[in-house]
Amino acid sequence: GSVFGKPVLFPDPITTSGNEGTQSVRQDGRQMFFTACSRPDSKGGCDIYISQKIGKEWSMPMNVGYPVNTRYWESTPFLTLDGRKLYFASSRPGGYGGMDIWISSRDNETGWDEPVNAGPAINTWGDELAPYVHGDGSIYFSSSGWIGMGGLDLFVVRFKGDSICPEPLNLGYPFNTHHEELGISFS
Repeated sequence: GSVFGKPVLFPDPITTSGNEGTQSVRQDGRQMFFTACSRPDSKGGCDIYISQKIGKEWSMPMNVGYPVNTRYWESTPFLTLDGRKLYFASSRPGGYGGMDIWISSRDNETGWDEPVNAGPAINTWGDELAPYVHGDGSIYFSSSGWIGMGGLDLFVVRFKGDSICPEPLNLGYPFNTHHEELGISFS
């Protein structure tokens, strides 16, 4: 038998008739960042929203706002274990092309610093999406720009001491196929 129960639709006010996607839940389970598209308070096509769990209920989602969200596309958020950095994909100017992975640091309990591009060790002319920062500091992500098996593939960038490996490692088969692989998560 499966260890998972029957899937249940996430309750209001998170789920709407619109498009909600990739989420990242803070380690204590009390705060969630997620992607939502075409909401009335949207800054662009898709933005990153935040909701707090109060008791057993989730609060009305709030647009994270500028400087994380812009008039461009922002999606696939990942909050680091310490809650101090938010990784996400964006099509904003200043990147290497397509969607790039950007990083914003928390400047206080509610605000975020101007995002910085994760750089050419991760980003390419193609699309990079769905960042996941492992507890060991490795960054997993999906990319169509690095040499892969077709479409979006899963890659990892590992660090050696204070230096980054020169090129991401394709996770290979069976993780990657000729189909689109978008995102990975660890328990």
